[in-house]
Amino acid sequence: MPNRRELTAREKAIAARAKLLWRTKKQLERVTQTDANKALGWTTSVFGQYINGMMPIGMEALVKLAHYLNVSPYELDPDIAKDFTTPPEDMVELEESLKLLSEKEINRLIRELSSRLPPQDLVSLVEILLDRIRNRL
Repeated sequence: MPNRRELTAREKAIAARAKLLWRTKKQLERVTQTDANKALGWTTSVFGQYINGMMPIGMEALVKLAHYLNVSPYELDPDIAKDFTTPPEDMVELEESLKLLSEKEINRLIRELSSRLPPQDLVSLVEILLDRIRNRL
């Protein structure tokens, strides 16, 4: 078996959060690691290697894993935004669209999204929307 590098503190923390969320999902939904690997499209044992801190979780795997665990990627890695040197294209488009909304429309949007987004994502979006309102005043 090839030697693997030691995970960083950040990577270990991501794995620990994933494992904690996994234990809850496993208990509530009675799923196995085999079920998880199958649902995520991963080969046998990949899921276990990720959550047990044997292998670093890359960005694509982090997003897939977060979706599977029904959480925001930010819940697995609160520092994820530091990895972006430029905002993703869809975020730029969203910000451009938000510039066109009135304060009343922004408030309606916040109410509507509050029932659809994980709390961490909602907080981030509300901060962006509030910045837009403040910049207009």
